Amino acid sequence: MNKNTFNSLDYISQISCINKSLSEGDSLLKICKEIGMQPSAINEQFKTFGYEFDSTNKQYIKISSTNSLNPNSLTIDKYTFDDMYLKLNEVYEWYKSQNNSSECKDLNIDEFEGNPVSRSYKIYPDIQIEFKEFCDKHKQYKVQDLVSQAFKNFLDLYS
Repeated sequence: MNKNTFNSLDYISQISCINKSLSEGDSLLKICKEIGMQPSAINEQFKTFGYEFDSTNKQYIKISSTNSLNPNSLTIDKYTFDDMYLKLNEVYEWYKSQNNSSECKDLNIDEFEGNPVSRSYKIYPDIQIEFKEFCDKHKQYKVQDLVSQAFKNFLDLYS
């Protein structure tokens, strides 16, 4: 990541990115060199948002405020709500990356070449009924194209 890309992120994403690299074992100096910024510049930038580097945990954490009149500065145990938001956001991003396969995608049928061949396969009745309903909903395609595409996708995924 370069300096321009890093600076284009909002401050929570910047802190999350730095903390993630730190938790993976990278040093702050190494991360700063990769970004092209001085550690002191990052420290000052994060300090303006109320974060400081905790050298014992090797993470940027929200600076606790002792002002009891400010409800936004509540601290639960060691973490502030902003810290919890960062962690929750990391978990959510991981969850989304794990569940991309369940998203519904547009139906794309390749253009197959050659002469089709006849084969006979046995399938279970509930699958046949579901496939027939699917074919009825997509009458613009030939059944041979739908079956060929299904086989091709299966082979691409598991071969």
